[in-house]
Amino acid sequence: MKKTDLWPAASLVLVAVGYGIGILFPLKGGTYVNRESAKPGAVTAAATTKSSTTNHKRKILYWWDPMIGPSSISSKPGISAMGMKLVPVYAPAGGMQSGGVIINPIIRQDMGVQTATAILAPLRERIRTVGYFRRATPQVADVVLRVDGYLGRLFVATNGQTVTRGEKLFTLYSPKLVLAEKEMLAAFQAWKSARKHAGSLTASTQKQLFHSLVKRLIYLGVPTRDIRRMVSDGQAETYLTFYSPASGVAEQIRLRQKSAVRRGEALMKIVNLSSLWIDAHVYDQQMAWVASGDRMAVYPDSEPGSELHTQVNFIAPIANPASHTVVVRGNIFNTAGRLRPGMTAVVDITTRVKKKAILIPRDAVIESGTRDIVFVAEGHGHFYPVRIRVGPDSKDGMVSVLSGIGPGERVVTSGEFLIDVESQLRSALTAFDEPATVHHRAVTHANHHEIPDAVKDAAKGSRRLIPQQPAVKAEGR
Repeated sequence: MKKTDLWPAASLVLVAVGYGIGILFPLKGGTYVNRESAKPGAVTAAATTKSSTTNHKRKILYWWDPMIGPSSISSKPGISAMGMKLVPVYAPAGGMQSGGVIINPIIRQDMGVQTATAILAPLRERIRTVGYFRRATPQVADVVLRVDGYLGRLFVATNGQTVTRGEKLFTLYSPKLVLAEKEMLAAFQAWKSARKHAGSLTASTQKQLFHSLVKRLIYLGVPTRDIRRMVSDGQAETYLTFYSPASGVAEQIRLRQKSAVRRGEALMKIVNLSSLWIDAHVYDQQMAWVASGDRMAVYPDSEPGSELHTQVNFIAPIANPASHTVVVRGNIFNTAGRLRPGMTAVVDITTRVKKKAILIPRDAVIESGTRDIVFVAEGHGHFYPVRIRVGPDSKDGMVSVLSGIGPGERVVTSGEFLIDVESQLRSALTAFDEPATVHHRAVTHANHHEIPDAVKDAAKGSRRLIPQQPAVKAEGR
């Protein structure tokens, strides 16, 4: 046979194989069904067309084993290389919707195809994440001097030491303070003398001066108790004692005995741990659920079985770019002192009911990176890929659907065959760019007995020839 005679036969073989595979791929260019742009009633029409015709009245194109692929195509019934009975493939019904696939009931059973119904239910979520106990910033007091001086005796010199409000911290000698004390005592003596020997006007002036000098000492940090003692004794204090402004734990101590200190220098921090922050780290995709006032259940790792309750009172305005989380905070009472900053806990955030939404199992959604697709079961073995818009996840493995399907529609939740078909759809959209009607017309006008024979002869080479189909068509033209 001449080489020129091989082209018609090869073209016929490729058309037949392409048509056989086209039954499994979406028809009319392989586009997904877009419910948003479809005309009203399109789905109902597809479900009530000639697709309900029984299989024995429809034309059988060929037999094959879907587990093996095109190499198992045969023109007559038989047994495949895997020992499975070959399955007939029928011509598509005239009313079959664009993008649909047909699966034989036997294959559906063998592949374990399962479906679930889209429901309309309240949308709520319970977020479980990790939390860290932190010091509450308002509960931290800095010990800062307002004058220069020299430290004398240290009563608190160890980080972590517990102190109470009014407890002694250190003594300080400051020439400025000693001078202010003497001026205050001199004004007090002048006031006393003016009350006895001078007029009321002079006594009032001395009194105002004395009070102003007392306020000056208080401003410089001298406790009122020491001022009263100096006034009572009539003698200035060389080393003044400074006391803790709050109860808590001493941290970041920068004190050394007999060392010089400067005005404005923070000598230590007093941290009150009676109230702590619990910072829960919530992922970006879960932030649509969280709002101020949501309940938080805290389970400290240091106290197994313990459960604390609070609510969200702060949501950080900036996310952590490294972990892609946002801090959600609540207050925890720690009057017993068993909790410490840095400890971890498991945090459950019970979000409020948002709205009623269409919910489907998460397993039904096929994510391709740029679009989300589900297979809708229309009955009689027909399944259609439908592009949907996914909303927030719900509890119990459900996900909300914003558009694409409605309540009551059935979606495929398991079945490797359909998932495999969907993956082939994306790779075949460019290879089979021409409308499927071209293949359909070619097969319709060919002899019914010659096509299966040609397909059978080319079965072994189908894997090599199919990718070359566009190039062969171009040469044939």
